[in-house]
Amino acid sequence: MWNLGGGLGVRYNQAQPSPPTIEQYVEAIVQAAHANGLGRERRLLIEPGRALSANAGVTLYTVESVRRNVSRWVAVDGGMSDNIRPMLYGAIIEAHVADRFDGASECALVGKHCESGDVLVRDALLDDPRPGDVIVTPATGAYGYAMASNYNGVPRPPVIFCRDGDARVVVRRESLEDLTARDAP
Repeated sequence: MWNLGGGLGVRYNQAQPSPPTIEQYVEAIVQAAHANGLGRERRLLIEPGRALSANAGVTLYTVESVRRNVSRWVAVDGGMSDNIRPMLYGAIIEAHVADRFDGASECALVGKHCESGDVLVRDALLDDPRPGDVIVTPATGAYGYAMASNYNGVPRPPVIFCRDGDARVVVRRESLEDLTARDAP
């Protein structure tokens, strides 16, 4: 059995290099397979991985508060319950004020879970974030919903598909009743 990895990567922020093209990726995998004994007569199945869905999804947060001490702390209405990747294994994501990209104010974008590790982006460059602003974190389509949890009893957010200016809910927002529906009396 061969494990060829988790599929074609994606670029999670502007500082990361672009991933290889599909053609480059497939060529590298095929060459490695042939070099390690998989004959040309054998069929090779390759998982495309997160390249299929990561860039198709974004996560939207609302700024709840902005505090300044040694750093500027921008707290949002989500966090480690809906995107555990930065806290779990150091995944680097990007964030922008939705209607004001390319900000210059260095901020720590933090979640609402009152945990010292609930930091989505340690050095986000945001444009003058204020309570009520919408923050967008791109490239969360591959893992956001799949890894979301009810940490601290927080209901999971909805999943909304958008196309050609139309939007529809495909997974409704969880309610508090959903959280307790399976509890024994």
